[in-house]
Amino acid sequence: MEIEKRPWHVAVALTIVMSIATTIGTSASSYLLLGAKMREETERAAVERRAKGAQLACDKLQASATLAAEINFSADRGYLNAIQLSDFAFGNKSLGELSVPTAQINAEQLGFEKRASELIPFLAESEAETLSRTTLHHYVVTSLRTSEVPLEQRAPPREGEFDANTELAGIRDGAARLAAAYRIACTEQL
Repeated sequence: MEIEKRPWHVAVALTIVMSIATTIGTSASSYLLLGAKMREETERAAVERRAKGAQLACDKLQASATLAAEINFSADRGYLNAIQLSDFAFGNKSLGELSVPTAQINAEQLGFEKRASELIPFLAESEAETLSRTTLHHYVVTSLRTSEVPLEQRAPPREGEFDANTELAGIRDGAARLAAAYRIACTEQL
């Protein structure tokens, strides 16, 4: 239909009718699609929350694996190696020069425990158990290192005393498990 040949009031009327029809159509489609749009927004928000949760879990698992590696390093560092023992045996160094002060060892252990307790609520149950056991093994190693009881007066492991080698193996195992859990959950799936 040619609007130019019609009187102007017909053109205005048609324009108004088309505007009203467009408004009604837009409103109706918005109303009908509102539920779908709300579902889409809800799903998008849920995906974002899951992604943030997964990232937080990976961050905490990485921090736990790092802490376990630090605990492992600390436990390994705490025992005199053969070179240090030979220096002591030949009188080149005193035992005081070879050992770390007890206060420093205890402060380090408390720092590890505090960091572990901050991470545990964010970990899966098995990962939290592994970090707890690793920290506990380090506590035992620290207790053995700082004990005032001379070595010759301590009960042997077969009589109920803790075995430092077993505790160190527990620390290494825990550190390896947490590193593997992080690698599997957070790096291999990317």
